[in-house]
Parts: sequence; C-alpha cells; structure tokens
Amino acid sequence: MSEVPHDELERLKAAVERAGIELREPQLLSLGDSATIAVNDEVIAKVTRFPGQQSVAHREVAVSRWLADEGVPAVTAVADAVDEGSYAVTFWQRVPEHRSGTAAEVAACLAQLHAIPVDSAPELEEVQPFVRVADRIDASPLDVEDKQFLHERLDELQEQWPPPAGLGTAILHGDPNTGNVVATPDGQVLVWDLERFSIGPREWDLTLQAVSYDTCGWLSDKEYGEFVAAYGHDVTAAEHYPIFRDVRELRMTSWLANKADQDPAVRAEAQRRVACLRGRHGERPWSWQAG
Repeated sequence: MSEVPHDELERLKAAVERAGIELREPQLLSLGDSATIAVNDEVIAKVTRFPGQQSVAHREVAVSRWLADEGVPAVTAVADAVDEGSYAVTFWQRVPEHRSGTAAEVAACLAQLHAIPVDSAPELEEVQPFVRVADRIDASPLDVEDKQFLHERLDELQEQWPPPAGLGTAILHGDPNTGNVVATPDGQVLVWDLERFSIGPREWDLTLQAVSYDTCGWLSDKEYGEFVAAYGHDVTAAEHYPIFRDVRELRMTSWLANKADQDPAVRAEAQRRVACLRGRHGERPWSWQAG
C-alpha cells in the first residue's frame, strides 16, 4: 500500500480527534476523488481531495442511513461527516473480507434501488454527469492537444444532455461498477460508494455496465447477458444509448487522466483512451485497461 499523502493525512488526524475515533497505523487503500484510508481494523475514512465537497459528504452519510431504513444492504457510516476547512472526512465500517460483485449482483441491486419511490429519498439532487470532468482534464498531465479535444467533446455532450429518459427517472446509484457492489463470504451483497446517489434517468446507471461490456471489454457476453437478465432490460437497445455511453466514456477517461501522473502505465492508458475517443483505434470494443 502507498503512503497516505501529507494533506489528506493531516485532515484525517484532525477529523478522527473530533469524531472520537482511534487512529492506529493509517494505510492508503485508494486514491481518486477522495483518499480512502484504513483508520484501524474496524474503520475506514474517505477524505475529500477537492474543496467544496462537504455537502456531498454529509449527503453520503444520510444516504447510508436511509438505505438501512429501506432495507437495502449498504456500507455503514459509523459517525457523522466531519468538515475540515473546505474539505470533509467520512467514516465507514470496514469490511475486511469481500469480493467485487458480479454483473448480475449489480443488476439486482439496481433493480431494488430503482423500484424505491423517488420521493422517499433524502434530498437528492438531479444527476450531474459532468461534475468535475473539466477540472480533471485541466489537472491532468495530458498534452495540450488532447486536453483541447476532451474539452471540445465535453462541450458537445453538454449540449446533448439530457437525452430523453425512456425508462423514466429513479433513484440512482450514479457509479454502479462491480467494485461498488461487494459480496462478503456469508453471501451478503453490499452497496458501496454512495456519493453519486441522485435522481435521474435509469439509463445512466445501466449504461455503466453496458460500457464495461461494449467499450472496455471487461465483461464477457455471458456476464453482460446475466446483467440484462437480472435487471430485465438491455440499455444498449435504447434510442439514446449512444449519448449516455459517450458521457460515460468521457467521465472514465477524465478520471484516469487525472491520475496519470501517479504511474507511467496509467498515463499510457489515459493517452490510449483519448486516442480511442479521437477515432484512432477503430470501432468499439477498445479493450481499455482498468486504471
């Protein structure tokens, strides 16, 4: 595991003191929009890395508690969110033994979530598919030409959003990849990473697994077929699927580009993704590598 970055560690130290949580030997688990850090054997923390995300952090804790009331198994918040300046820290029950969910398990969770009446959710906002995309592009180490292309693509897709929601609106997870739905050894399936919960077209949730299949090549025909069967709908057949797909591809590319200075292999993959979007690698699937 990598060392916890200095700024995130200092925010964590201040937050655990205020929350009354014991900090033992902090270990960095992942580094993305937030730093996910093991605080001790029972608790992990998420420390925001972009300023102005306090409301998102507090809403994520509220969503966790609301899901428990709705009977949807989800990661458990062990304390209220703690604001640190313009940043925030949240604390979660650690699940040491787990595996990533299957495509079918993700579909079953989405079917359960999408069936909950929209007006029962805690003050959720409309889905914001372009949140932080421009900031990630600007902060990336990509060359000027690639950045300009990504900004132009962002402008084009913003003009096309929102496409008609053929399946209607629902409570969305927002980022339902197989790493954000996990299963424990006793068979319990839990929903993780709740910060992108929102209200919007069901296609937005369904498209992530579709892109994993027909853009990235991460799912086999069998796995994607199981996803479709478990949810009961194939979003790739929707008239406006290409718009949802293109936005997802841009988000995935900008997210990886923002991490491109961490590892030469990540940088090479980010550059390859941009080249794919620019039409330099033929038709999908492009067999993207996970970042």
